Amino acid sequence: MSEMALDEMSVLSAIYCEKDEFELLEKSAEKGLVFRIQMKVEAATSERTLLSLLFQLPTEYPHCVPKISVSSEQLSRKQCQHIKQSLLEKASALEPDPMVHELLLWLQQNFTELTLNDQSLVEVQDEGGIHPSPENCESRCGFIRKEMQREDDENSLRNPSLRPQTDLIF
Repeated sequence: MSEMALDEMSVLSAIYCEKDEFELLEKSAEKGLVFRIQMKVEAATSERTLLSLLFQLPTEYPHCVPKISVSSEQLSRKQCQHIKQSLLEKASALEPDPMVHELLLWLQQNFTELTLNDQSLVEVQDEGGIHPSPENCESRCGFIRKEMQREDDENSLRNPSLRPQTDLIF
């Protein structure tokens, strides 16, 4: 794992230092860094929404976008998926530098738009106009899409009724 990823994680843990805001879940040479950030974001209605964001910074990071999972008890699964997809697209458009903090700031600034306009993205995705980040990552980092598909297949075999509605797995 890169020194930049470790430095970024250190900075993030200092910024998100309140109880339960930052949690390092895994640090390994195979998977890189996996951590959770819980943050409250404010919508235009001044309502605050608690988001739980899981980031996996692969060993190739920041030359590859992080894997991201988004969940919230206050949002629908569709809204969480839309936020995740939007974050991955934003990450793919950034220079290969540490980007998690920039993504979090972008999310705070665009949260209202993301939660109100999630229908438009789904329609574009259905028409094939948006490419998911793992494909971009494959070309940039050489990730094996078959491995990601295997993980998706394993996840889809689980009984959906046993999962919380907003639980999204990378």
